[in-house]
Amino acid sequence: GFVKDVLYGIELARSPRLSDIARALEEKIGLRATHKRLSRNAARTELAPMVSDNLLQQAASRVQDDTLLILDWPNLLKNRAEKMENLNVITDTKGNPVGKGYHLAEVVASEVDSEIFTPLARSIWPEINPEADFLSHTLELVARVRKTIGGNKGIIVADRSADHMGLLGPWTEDSSSRYLVRLRGRTKLLYRRRLVTASELGDECDTPYGKNVLNVRQDAPVQNTFLHFGYKPVRLPAAPDRPLSLVVVRGLSPEVLMLLTTEPVRNNRAVLTALVEAYFRRWRIMVTKLRFYESHQLSRIRVLGFDRIRNLAILQFALVYLHALLDSEAGNDVKAFDDIGLIEEGTFFYRVLRP
Repeated sequence: GFVKDVLYGIELARSPRLSDIARALEEKIGLRATHKRLSRNAARTELAPMVSDNLLQQAASRVQDDTLLILDWPNLLKNRAEKMENLNVITDTKGNPVGKGYHLAEVVASEVDSEIFTPLARSIWPEINPEADFLSHTLELVARVRKTIGGNKGIIVADRSADHMGLLGPWTEDSSSRYLVRLRGRTKLLYRRRLVTASELGDECDTPYGKNVLNVRQDAPVQNTFLHFGYKPVRLPAAPDRPLSLVVVRGLSPEVLMLLTTEPVRNNRAVLTALVEAYFRRWRIMVTKLRFYESHQLSRIRVLGFDRIRNLAILQFALVYLHALLDSEAGNDVKAFDDIGLIEEGTFFYRVLRP
């Protein structure tokens, strides 16, 4: 089937380009005929939703009560695709434009003490209204994941991109929703019935607990960093009925790191350390994902039409899941897994994904 051929071809070719996949498949028909068949099937509008649902259903069983649901927003640059519909301006972390392309949102699951992660769901959209589209697609993605995994399982972990009242408000109002989100300094919070900024609270917060942490970020040289942390009980102005906590971390950089969480917090070293380590796990998983994406050149999708882009983006995500699935069974780190034969070993997965 098409799904198996694409996943097998991406793995063998280490490329998502249909021409490279066609060569890797080595079919007895002509190369142009293989490419034409792949291109035709890649345009099927029903493919991405079907594969996404099957992937999430299968992966959901790996989520436990306190599993981290790591939310991220990668980009797919398409600087040469001037004729593609609804291309968005893509910016770097400082807001500087780096090109045009599409925004994605994805959720992967990981335990705080594990290097293995499990892809759950990915969404890609042509942006019309930047802020509204970002909020609606993120809320829909998280809601779909939480509905599938059931109950109040999992803790959403996200960077400052999630520091938006359009996300934090609904998540806080939903008593079954749990999160750990890094805040910007200007975010307004309620503390002792007064409205203050997160940076003001961060500056005045005592951080009496400390710990040496080795290599906080895996993309940095190995180093031993001493961190100290504390917390303040706060509430969100948009949802003041639910008690929250602002965890404050010093020592990582001149800037104070502030984490807003729904998790119960008290003046206890073990409780605060667990929350800080949960956020650092997000950093490590992001690096692991990036290495996998780079090894398979997953940014090199070259197709015409948004439906093809969306379908290949979802199938890429399914390949990451297959690596993680087989790797976790082998007890290895996913970023070190490099076996071309894994596709044949994982053929049961294609029966789940095949439309």
